Formats: sequence, structure tokens, C-alpha cells
Amino acid sequence: MIDFVRSIREKYGKFLQVMDNASCHKSRALVREIETYGGDIRLEYLPAYSRDLNPVEMVWKKFKKYIANGIYQRVNDMTKAIDAILRDGTVAPPSLPGYALRAVKSAATA
Repeated sequence: MIDFVRSIREKYGKFLQVMDNASCHKSRALVREIETYGGDIRLEYLPAYSRDLNPVEMVWKKFKKYIANGIYQRVNDMTKAIDAILRDGTVAPPSLPGYALRAVKSAATA
């Protein structure tokens, strides 16, 4: 997370980062790093259990459900299934919203 903050700071200067409440987002080391920028970086945290404010959580929920329901003989088989979802969406669950699938595809090609 610290490397991420440094790279964003280097590229954009001042910024506001909105995050969930994952422990790595609130670590002492991260807070100390943010303090070194003298207010140029501001962190805001989503309320706990606010999936409606963090749409990517719904994408990951469906993605994980699909992968968790598969039967894989080897880790490599699961990796291939994940790659197929990210690469072309051919095995994505039909209920995955189009905008979410496009976001997943875009992230995979970035």
C-alpha cells in the first residue's frame, strides 16, 4: 500500500484516496507515510460493510463464487479458469453486469 501511495503521489501530486477498512489500509506504517506528505494526501474510509458504496466488491463476490464452485485438479487448472475470465469473459457468470465485465477485461489488459 505504501508503494502504491508513493507512486500515485509521484504521478499526481496531491490526491484523495477513498478506501475500505482493510487492515493494510490503516496500518501505522501507512499512516506515518501519509503524514510525511504534509496534507498533500488525504485518506477517507468507507463505512464498514458498505458494499453499496464500493461496487467492485459485488464484482469480486461473483468472481469468487464462480471460481469457488469449480473443481480443479491442480492449481494450474484454477489459474487457467481465472485467466479465461480476465482475458475474454467467456466463462463469466451470466449475471455479471456488463459494466463490471468490461471493467474486469479492462483491468486484465492494463
